[in-house]
Amino acid sequence: MSTKNSLVTEVSFYVLTLSQNSVRLFACDKSSIQELQVENLPANMDEVVAGKSIDKQLQRHSGAGQSESVFHGHQGDTDFEKNNQEHFLRAVESAVSKYLQGKTEPLVLAGVERIVSDYKHLNSYKQLAEGFVHGSFDRIPESEIHSKAKQLV
Repeated sequence: MSTKNSLVTEVSFYVLTLSQNSVRLFACDKSSIQELQVENLPANMDEVVAGKSIDKQLQRHSGAGQSESVFHGHQGDTDFEKNNQEHFLRAVESAVSKYLQGKTEPLVLAGVERIVSDYKHLNSYKQLAEGFVHGSFDRIPESEIHSKAKQLV
């Protein structure tokens, strides 16, 4: 039986695809997958961190006897990126947990190991599947996402 991108009649499980470029939540049954429209779910990391700028990570002071300001950073690029990703994943988790509140079907995560691992630390949904679907799902057909995720539930 082929997987169809049709209306899911009875939800068996959910799939959350995670990457910095794309976040999507799907409802699935045995043979179908359907992308859900979730309130406040960011489409990508840029949507969440666009308002944050490197300027917030800089401190300003005046040089001795100078009228010009001197700027210096207090946080490395790696820390800045890590903080942005955590801020992004917290926004994703907040929207997903609110949507799944009161539901009992398993949630399967799909993405690269680092981002999935970071999301798992923030997750509050009790029915999170043990494993996850490894890979980048930004441009993968929904039928393939469904096929891989179905093996975990």
